[in-house]
Amino acid sequence: FKADGRQVYVAGDISVPGGTISLSTRDMSLLLDSFPNASDAQYSTLVIDGGANLSTAGRWINDYLDGPLSTTAKAIKGGTIELSSAYDLDLREGSSIDVSGGARLDTKGKLEAGNAGAIVLTTGGVKGSGFDFIDDGKPRDASLFLDGSLSGYSLGAGGKFEINTSALILGEKFVPDSRNWSRGDR
Repeated sequence: FKADGRQVYVAGDISVPGGTISLSTRDMSLLLDSFPNASDAQYSTLVIDGGANLSTAGRWINDYLDGPLSTTAKAIKGGTIELSSAYDLDLREGSSIDVSGGARLDTKGKLEAGNAGAIVLTTGGVKGSGFDFIDDGKPRDASLFLDGSLSGYSLGAGGKFEINTSALILGEKFVPDSRNWSRGDR
């Protein structure tokens, strides 16, 4: 599943067992004079709202019970979820991203484990990403709000997690929620 646009707002569920979900926003703030200007780049956000679920988790399949004529898809490996925002990336509280691996119990009782997949999160302000430097020489800082849950469990190999952002602070020096700050306040 792939979608991109000026804004992406997910308020429901997207499930692609063993597949790929790729959502991205574009920085269109400087394309035309009549189009929003650089201060309007904040509208190029990607939001995963509370209650929304993105899943490429592998399936749990029991062919031992279902028999040799089972028609259940055999997607047991977790897939990939890539979220790339030209500005802020906001995973709101109650949202979830799952790339966990599943497993298959075959008709003879042998268990096959599926590996977990990968989660890649990218915000604007990263060289080569959507909202980069322009003529005024000021970086376009963007934020990653990670209030949702991320999962990459499996009986096989665990998942991979990658963050690409202009700055990263882990620990006690975290700044207050800046969702409503102007560019100058960031």
